[in-house]
Amino acid sequence: MKTVFLTGASGFLGKYLVRGLQAKGHKVVALIRPESRTKVEHDETYGGVTWIEGELETLTETLTEAARKKLEPVTDILHSAAIYDLALPESSLYGANVIGTHEMIRLARALPNLEAFHHISTLAVAGNLPCKSPHAQLDEEQFDIGQVLPDGYSATKFAAEGVLRHSAAPYAKKIYRLGILVGDSQTGYMPKTDGLYYILRFLLEREGLVRNVVGRLKILPFPFAENAQTYLIAVDVAAAAILAAFDGPVEKSVPVRTYHIVGEGQPVKSIIASMMNFLGLELKLVPMPESKLNDLVERVGVPKEALAYLYRSPKISNQRFAHEFPDVAMPKFEDYADTLYRYARENWAKSASKGDRP
Repeated sequence: MKTVFLTGASGFLGKYLVRGLQAKGHKVVALIRPESRTKVEHDETYGGVTWIEGELETLTETLTEAARKKLEPVTDILHSAAIYDLALPESSLYGANVIGTHEMIRLARALPNLEAFHHISTLAVAGNLPCKSPHAQLDEEQFDIGQVLPDGYSATKFAAEGVLRHSAAPYAKKIYRLGILVGDSQTGYMPKTDGLYYILRFLLEREGLVRNVVGRLKILPFPFAENAQTYLIAVDVAAAAILAAFDGPVEKSVPVRTYHIVGEGQPVKSIIASMMNFLGLELKLVPMPESKLNDLVERVGVPKEALAYLYRSPKISNQRFAHEFPDVAMPKFEDYADTLYRYARENWAKSASKGDRP
């Protein structure tokens, strides 16, 4: 049994990690911001978790003696906390995403029983390199390969990886780069509008208008590139894959071990088409030039940085993960897409009656 110090426990992915860690018999010590305490107090998922209150960016300076005692048995750090908001500038993300990682590394040096540092990263660190070089591919051995980082989120998560990679440490280091998280593959549960859900929300909120346009024209101009692809992964699938690698061999002689937690690359066009099929619409999708995004953003209220991902064609390899953990199931997006869409339709309809959105 391991004793795990987890950050981001109250977040979307964090809740699944808590559940999975405890199911494996690990003890969980988790960081919680004081204002978030009420969010977890009455949630049975967090029964048995030992809480430490604090702010990530100032953690090592503000830990009480009692908190330090709770952390002494920790064998593994699982650093999941980060701010994910594509619309925010780098300056607004740097504290949580980069300084926060610095703080966790500082803390790691003071933990006498630490064996491994596990860091949740993202495929966004691939940046725009594949757009500049059609034959480029980001594999699990690579980090800085000259990619362009087009938004604050990808830039700060890239910097956070760099901080960990270049830190001297007597413990093993594992990095998990996730594809774009979507809802639970079994239930569809998704607590926020994010990623492809911006598109789905737009379509559901304007379903009548879209039907009217399609009924007359049988075509729909949409923001995407014909050859664009993306990597989507259900939150429960991602958590299970992370925990499989988490419990894998610890090799302190290896400077850092990176795993790509992804399903198969999905053509963006096919994902949009699956939404149309869910709505019962038969139409031809027409790619909209990326140069038109500024005009579109003003009309539909979707962050330009989010729409920009619909024009990228990253090439990602996960051969190491697939080789080391062949028994971890990676269902295809189309196997559970309708489950996600049904959840969104049912729950957005309920929240719309209250004047808000999930």
